[in-house]
Amino acid sequence: MISTDISLHKSQPLLALGTANFGNNYGINNSVGILADSQVEEMLQLSATLGIDKIDTASGYGRAEELIGNYWPMDLSVNVMTKLSKSNCANSETFFNTVKNSLALSKQGSLWAVLLHDSSILLNDGPKNLIHDLRQLLDSGTTKHIGISAYTEKEIIQAKDIMPEMDFFQISDNICDQRLHSSSAFQKMFDSGDFFFVRSIFLQGLLLMNPNNLPSRMDAAKFVLEQLREFCISNEVSLIDACLGYAKSIPWASGIVVGAESVNQIQEINDSIQSTIDIDYSKAPRLSDWFLDPRNWS
Repeated sequence: MISTDISLHKSQPLLALGTANFGNNYGINNSVGILADSQVEEMLQLSATLGIDKIDTASGYGRAEELIGNYWPMDLSVNVMTKLSKSNCANSETFFNTVKNSLALSKQGSLWAVLLHDSSILLNDGPKNLIHDLRQLLDSGTTKHIGISAYTEKEIIQAKDIMPEMDFFQISDNICDQRLHSSSAFQKMFDSGDFFFVRSIFLQGLLLMNPNNLPSRMDAAKFVLEQLREFCISNEVSLIDACLGYAKSIPWASGIVVGAESVNQIQEINDSIQSTIDIDYSKAPRLSDWFLDPRNWS
């Protein structure tokens, strides 16, 4: 059962629970590895209780879709957005089989949104029938929205030009980035009814790490992370409050994708999103472009 989208354009962005660590050892600050089924069950149950009914997943997230289907309370509505990889879109048969499998595993009659996990699937001379196949998902009611997950404003604008029906986008931004905060293009799209979910607000956990515990390849980020902690201390807020507060301040953000390792973290995030914080985020420190793209870290 899928709820309406009226609330997506209210004053405060909505939380969506990310599930990358349900089936993968995800995140630079991951202290628990792949979550046990019992942990996932507790986290989904709590999310449902708190009204966090937006779930971000992907066919490439191990057993994540299956775990959503197994443990989300069947009597409560949920909005599942899933993402397709390049290999999932290799041809029409693979494309539709992947979506059909996502529906079956997550036990959904339809999906809230289907996104291309990499914008290059569409932008770089993608599979011949991809646009037709995406439109068929919409026309058949298999999904309510289609879109892409991207890293740059340019990717989203290009995708929208190629396929105007796209109205659902994921994009990276965080307190140590802020390059897109005042995007006039995104604001115009948002005002016209397009939806933007901001991800990487904790930068896969990097922004929450103790600067002294960074892997050697990330040593150059230490000074900025120390500055971020000083920024939080001077403003009397926690790191989580600062990261979420910044994300809430983005004027074109419909929602925020957050990951968690435990029910305690979900509760802390939920409590933080409800709080009102009035600080000048523009004074927060910035990371260099290399650190802002986790694809560089491996």
